[in-house]
Amino acid sequence: MVCILWILSAHDFAIERFSDYNLNVIEHVSKVLDYYNKEKIVRIIMMLFESLMKDKECMDHLSMINALNIVTKLSNRVWVDKNIEATLDRLWKEFDSNYQEFSTFDKWKKQVSANNFSWSTVHTEKFWQSQFVNFHQSENLELIKTEISFLKANDHKNDNASCVKKAVICFDLGEFARYFPNGRNYLGGEGAKEVIAMIMGNKNVTPELKKEAITAYQKILMTSWGQ
Repeated sequence: MVCILWILSAHDFAIERFSDYNLNVIEHVSKVLDYYNKEKIVRIIMMLFESLMKDKECMDHLSMINALNIVTKLSNRVWVDKNIEATLDRLWKEFDSNYQEFSTFDKWKKQVSANNFSWSTVHTEKFWQSQFVNFHQSENLELIKTEISFLKANDHKNDNASCVKKAVICFDLGEFARYFPNGRNYLGGEGAKEVIAMIMGNKNVTPELKKEAITAYQKILMTSWGQ
């Protein structure tokens, strides 16, 4: 199946399907690597990534799934097939050179506005360390409200996909509390602590979500987190 997708990626008519966030083809393909790491599978997936780089929307999607991190981890392994090493090297250089573009605040805004929450470079400590200053603008604070509203509206959804989205949001809210000067007070006024506490007490959520919720709650309460 991955081989078929790689062949399709060479055709313009198929690219719009790869860039469709509702289909999430790129993310689903990347998840294959969580279960299978044989050289022939890694090789074809990396070839697919390289093929998709020619399209800007697909490149954005690759950034959203943190493809740079995937490539970095794979680069630390020893490969019998040297072609894999060469492909990983090309991918790493391309992703690394575009890291700043991948990490822009607009990328975060785009993801939040679309309720398309997934682990990527805009949901990392490095991103929040530099981008928290943008929340001095009131329109950007509205997006924090959007994240809190998503948690409240989906508190009853505990399927894996929903839990991943909520885990990402919990991470964001924790980092917002940690780096934005008035972040803790703002979250308190919007009821973020209460909804995160509900997640913490929910026995049906995934371990990942529970971990992110507990960490976010601690960040909101503690003024000296990470210092």
